[in-house]
Amino acid sequence: MDTPSQPETKSRFWLILFAFAALIRFTVACGPESGSPVAVSIDTNGAASVDSIEVSPNTAQALDVGSVITFTATAFNASGGVVQNASVAWASSDLAVATVNSSGVATARGPGQARVTASSGTVSGSAVLTVPLVNTP
Repeated sequence: MDTPSQPETKSRFWLILFAFAALIRFTVACGPESGSPVAVSIDTNGAASVDSIEVSPNTAQALDVGSVITFTATAFNASGGVVQNASVAWASSDLAVATVNSSGVATARGPGQARVTASSGTVSGSAVLTVPLVNTP
């Protein structure tokens, strides 16, 4: 295996350094001031970082046991912009009250309240689902 010569190594170093400097100084046209610098957070997987998650509706009431309610999660970055295609995992705080599938569809299982949570990494957002106690005649 050939080892690069010292001039080749220096050339590669300067090329990488130049590319890195250009990346740091990269600006885009945004807002009223064209050429304003834009901060973008990147996680280790190369995806835009999620800073917060909003779950809609934020409160819901099931009509009865067995009914379903679809929740949606919107992920935001630190600047308040929407993070497109953020991977979200769904969970219910009380499986006796409600279950939720990987698409955010919750199914009422029994009376009570459950918190439906959407998570992306260490960030999460939630909503409250209430299933009423139904009196049978």
